[in-house]
Amino acid sequence: MKSTKRSLNNDSYCEETTMSMNELQKQTNANIQAKANLIWEIATHLVGLFKPHEYGKVILPMTVLKRLMPTKAAVVEMAKKLDTQHVEGAARDGILCRVSGFDFYNTSNYDFAKLISDPDNVETNFEAYLRGFSSNVKDIIENFDFANTVKLMVKGGVLFVTLQEFNSTKADMSPEKITSADMGYIFEELIRKFSESYDEQAGAHFTSRISSI
Repeated sequence: MKSTKRSLNNDSYCEETTMSMNELQKQTNANIQAKANLIWEIATHLVGLFKPHEYGKVILPMTVLKRLMPTKAAVVEMAKKLDTQHVEGAARDGILCRVSGFDFYNTSNYDFAKLISDPDNVETNFEAYLRGFSSNVKDIIENFDFANTVKLMVKGGVLFVTLQEFNSTKADMSPEKITSADMGYIFEELIRKFSESYDEQAGAHFTSRISSI
């Protein structure tokens, strides 16, 4: 009798656990979809300057940049110290990554909040911000051909407003808020939207690299 009762209790526990896991997965999927939709809505500022199938040229790299951490004072100070000591290459990268706490870093004095606080110099400051990243992030940016996209954004007067939108709470994709796995799913959803507008799988080759950040 006790054995039967124990079995029933175990079955009940398993059912409750399965339901909880399913509910959690549904909520996670909903959050990922909602975050991707909110980010994609930023593309409304690009209408007229970019064609619909070109929105991904802005949205995808901006999503990557927003994912990365704000500049930490410790990283900037350490970079100055290493420059004075003429420490370069892998040694410099290793030290700065340890200070940042991530596999990447930014030695500029800017983050998105500081960039939008100086609208008159947003182009120059944004260029300095991009130059401050570690080489692995610069490689990703180059793969997007982002420099030419930024020039077009400046010409069309949408760089500031795009940075402003990505600095909002809805676009918060910091590692503290979103796991690497969920970030990969969000990026895939953005790429799906981009691909649908272009009717091809453009941009899919970036996913594996971005989801590891």
